[in-house]
Amino acid sequence: MRSASHIIIALMLALLSLAANAQETDTVVTAPVVSTAQPGVPAAFRAPGQNVITDTEQHLYPIYLALLDIKADEYLDSLRVMHIGDSHIRGHIFPQTFGKRLAADFGAVKYRDLGINGATYSSYVRSGKLEDVYAWQPDLVIISFGTNEAYGRYVPETHYRHIDELVVLLQENLPYACLLLTTPAGCYLKGGRHNPANLTCAETIDRYAREHGLPVYDLFAVAGGEANACANWKRTGMMRGDGVHFTPAGYTAQGNMLYEAFRRAYDEAVKQM
Repeated sequence: MRSASHIIIALMLALLSLAANAQETDTVVTAPVVSTAQPGVPAAFRAPGQNVITDTEQHLYPIYLALLDIKADEYLDSLRVMHIGDSHIRGHIFPQTFGKRLAADFGAVKYRDLGINGATYSSYVRSGKLEDVYAWQPDLVIISFGTNEAYGRYVPETHYRHIDELVVLLQENLPYACLLLTTPAGCYLKGGRHNPANLTCAETIDRYAREHGLPVYDLFAVAGGEANACANWKRTGMMRGDGVHFTPAGYTAQGNMLYEAFRRAYDEAVKQM
């Protein structure tokens, strides 16, 4: 039979062991998450870019003024936002995540999306959908194409001309509307091969926006750019097996990323008013 002193010693050793194990567990749980993540960007993304909208000409300023008036109950109508694009928009989750957050924060906001599977800037012009866009008379049109251009034989100058064709039509038929261009989030080619046109496509959209005084949201750069964007989507389980489309979580993340960038731009604009 063990003595009382032996039992006490055994209990003390057991308590010390439990304390050590608890300390190790706490260390694992409280390990810091990626500290470089930008607002709205999934914390698991490696080396994300700055989550911002580039708007050097303050093209979106009238939208910010309208939203400020809505906040103050001084806007006489609802702000109308239309999001057009390809299958990423046709799936609704990406645009409606943005739209619902905008309406939740500001109130009198109406939001619609008109996407077409497989669409490009050029094919959208000939689709007949633009008549629906004009008829709705949006105050802001968000334009999200590029995936299908980048998936085939990519020619930057042809893409540039097609962007211009669509933008000119929108400006002619909606002279008081503001426009916001976004780049694709990135995609793989068949067989999971690297798509070298991802970066060039994003750069073309960015170049067009800058040269025409339009705002642009570079989703590809925010998600990690050439080195990390596609890998980030895939590694976090947010990209579908085809390497082109995204899961509901992926599209929700994209909507949140865009909204956080938009809200940040709005807040900064309001400070300067």
